[in-house]
Amino acid sequence: MNSIHAIYQVLVVDQSKIFTDRISLLLNEMDCIKSVDVATDFEQATPMINQYFFDIILVDMELPEKKGFALLQYIKATSPKTKIIIITNKSDDYYRAWGAKIGTDYFIDKSADCDKILQIITDFPHAENIVNTMKSYTNKQATQH
Repeated sequence: MNSIHAIYQVLVVDQSKIFTDRISLLLNEMDCIKSVDVATDFEQATPMINQYFFDIILVDMELPEKKGFALLQYIKATSPKTKIIIITNKSDDYYRAWGAKIGTDYFIDKSADCDKILQIITDFPHAENIVNTMKSYTNKQATQH
């Protein structure tokens, strides 16, 4: 992986402590990750989303009281520029179609594709643009002094 500045703030919303601990550890090892926060349900996630801007939010659709869908809609309404990655064990066509309908960016089947999360984040198209802009700005500052 290229050595790039930490740029992404990530929120992981999942009730499984095993999953959130593991994915947080993996994400924190990535050069492009600035911070990883965790919420276990809708009620915990929404105040965090209101207080901070997250570049990426990973959401389990199977949150308590079926609020995964509600959280996805909430994110799209309050933070439309945030990249949303659905993570779920329910990967049938109904859930995929619903995720696509509200405009989520990626759909990951936890049981089969979880290893793809890191690659998806690494491959975000705007990451390279942000890094190039930061390098340009740094070079510009250096020549002015």
